[in-house]
Amino acid sequence: ALYVDNLKCHVSDASSEDFASWGTELVSLPKSATTVLQPLDVGIMGPFKKRLRALALSYKLSSTQPNRLLALMKVPAAEKREVVAT
Repeated sequence: ALYVDNLKCHVSDASSEDFASWGTELVSLPKSATTVLQPLDVGIMGPFKKRLRALALSYKLSSTQPNRLLALMKVPAAEKREVVAT
């Protein structure tokens, strides 16, 4: 058996049929059971991924050259091209 969450593509009839043809039964987890059944995902991996995304964004922003910050703002494309070309 393969245990999956309730994401539509995971529990669709097509998915169930495909796995059944390979001799595997799809078993969907109960709704709102992630914190109970997957504590690492919620308690450790979730916060870890959030922190990693924040660090990656911080790194990207710190490595941006000050004269190229226009790329992060809503400005006309022509203006952006001028700044990038300089």
